[in-house]
Amino acid sequence: MKKSDYLLFFPFFAMVFIFLVFFIAWTAGVSFSDWVGVFPSYNFAGLAPYKGLIGASGFQRSIVNTLVFVGAGVPLITATGILVAIVLDLLPSGITSSVMKTIFILSFGLAQAITGVLWAWIFNPTEGVINGFFESIGLEGVSQSFLTDPYLVILAILITLIWRFSGYCGLVFFGAINSVPNSHREAAKIDGASTLQVYRHVLFPEIRGVILMFSLLLSMMVIKTFGIIWTMTGGGPGISSMIFPVLIYRKMFSSFNFAQGSAAAMIFLAIIMVFAMPYLYFQYKGGEL
Repeated sequence: MKKSDYLLFFPFFAMVFIFLVFFIAWTAGVSFSDWVGVFPSYNFAGLAPYKGLIGASGFQRSIVNTLVFVGAGVPLITATGILVAIVLDLLPSGITSSVMKTIFILSFGLAQAITGVLWAWIFNPTEGVINGFFESIGLEGVSQSFLTDPYLVILAILITLIWRFSGYCGLVFFGAINSVPNSHREAAKIDGASTLQVYRHVLFPEIRGVILMFSLLLSMMVIKTFGIIWTMTGGGPGISSMIFPVLIYRKMFSSFNFAQGSAAAMIFLAIIMVFAMPYLYFQYKGGEL
């Protein structure tokens, strides 16, 4: 490459260094400091911020909720996405298929804050759609305060996440299904396979690499969800729906404990890398298992 080519890419690499490498290094440095309060303080405090953070109930709840959202949310979203992909694949090409694709992607296209406000209204105990439906059929006793119950709030957020991501997931799987040669499908039908058997034994085994890769990507997207949870619950009631992005925000901008907030950010970065490394590996391998 010529020197002029390097100069052409210099602004890009400079921005990557400033906004990625530099700020990660700066955050790591703050996580070992005693910065508490509005004004910066960079005195070395060792592992004290990490010890204080790990002992906090908000940190422990963030770990539990991360496991719940990844362990339960991602499989449910993936399964729903598979159903969406099958529906789209069975629809004949035309305006109906195009409309359905638009509907399925719409939920993912909405801003997280709008999605959170929408579902907070749906789960509202007095004016929400769900409790309103129960009351309309004479089942007032079934009505629940979803967003103020420590257990039901996790269910409410899971439902919201499924609604947001399943359509996008389905479109990705639908595209993968259409990349499988049609001859594979036709050969299975000639052998007497039913429609369900074609999907189960032919099409989805062919795209299992895509499903795995997208599940890893989906895990990162789910645990980074901030706007939905913040607008729905703010991490509450109490700390019941706390996740790491909300914990980081609370530590830094509510408690002004920038040392513990930075420590939480570094731990969260490590968790993200747990999912990112296998994803990058499969990307390098071309999705092959």
